[in-house]
Amino acid sequence: MQKILLSLCCLLVSLLYSIAQPTIEWAKVFGSSQGATIDDMQPTPDGNLIVLASANASDSDVVCTHKGGSDVWVFKIDMAGNILWQNCYGGSGLDDGFITGRILNTQDSGYIFMVNTKSFDGDITFNHGDDVWIVKIDDVGNIQWQKCYGGGGSEHTFSFIATPDGGYIFTALSNTVGSNGDIPFHYGTFLTVDAWVVKIDAAGNILWNKIFGGTGDDFLCSAAMKGDTVILFGWTRSIDYDLLNLDVDEDDGWIVSLDSAGNLLSMGVFGTDSLESFRAGLVTFSGNLIAVGSAGNIPVDKGYFHGNSDLWVVKTDGNGEIIWQGLYGGSDWDFAAYDAVKEAPLGSGYYIGAMSESADGDITNHPDLRKKIY
Repeated sequence: MQKILLSLCCLLVSLLYSIAQPTIEWAKVFGSSQGATIDDMQPTPDGNLIVLASANASDSDVVCTHKGGSDVWVFKIDMAGNILWQNCYGGSGLDDGFITGRILNTQDSGYIFMVNTKSFDGDITFNHGDDVWIVKIDDVGNIQWQKCYGGGGSEHTFSFIATPDGGYIFTALSNTVGSNGDIPFHYGTFLTVDAWVVKIDAAGNILWNKIFGGTGDDFLCSAAMKGDTVILFGWTRSIDYDLLNLDVDEDDGWIVSLDSAGNLLSMGVFGTDSLESFRAGLVTFSGNLIAVGSAGNIPVDKGYFHGNSDLWVVKTDGNGEIIWQGLYGGSDWDFAAYDAVKEAPLGSGYYIGAMSESADGDITNHPDLRKKIY
């Protein structure tokens, strides 16, 4: 029986902040005979946890109706790991978060989640083909509304955040060519992807949507708010259109800022002739930016290059000027997880979710050379 492991103690990197080794209070597995995966979870205002997962069968812990393929599985647990309620969502195709699915608490004590869908039936309506799917549910999992967003190509989710006005912003990648469905245009061919940024209101209606990039591949993986300004973190391989006047060298880290209407305020690229990317970012309590990703052998202020690819952390001021940058990891591959960085209390450091194949350097207690979250 394949099941997912859920522990209250996530293993995280803390930079600039010394803490004791965490102790596991409890650990439980949840799933079905055909497997299950967790994409996201959030603490709820009532002291419990809401979990966004996917499941491939209705048995064992999955007692909601499986609709076929891979379904979205949302369940709420108390702080002892007991399931309080659960529901399955989707159709006969593949519906899942695939690493970058996100779930948020809403102001009405319900929840809203963003995943990918390839279904045209069941709970899904008006799918363009391979869409971003956003579903609003009440406090016990009943669907209040659901909408698909995309075009005739493929769109894949990345980041999903609430905005101060009660709406939401999501980022995705898109290879839909031309003006098709919700996609306004595309810079390259169907073989390349653009960064797609969309603002919706509390009912899921599109307020604005923008394409950023060029004829290469462009990704905006993480979003944060700085007042009314939208800050986006990712990476780019383009040297034309939006990146025309920037010094892009292969893959570079990319930070974009937009006003509340989605208009471009600024963008900058970071890196050298190595392969660099940002997969997560945040606005600090003091108004600076932290961008987290991976990089090769580049000059840094903190740490050093260990080999292959290291976890790369860059701190900038509010205008994107670098304050410091560091490399962390071991001699194998180390890189940030998507959208997984938090600031520690009192601005004392940062917690970063990452992946590692290393067993040396900064990596300790790694049981084997398979990828592990640390």
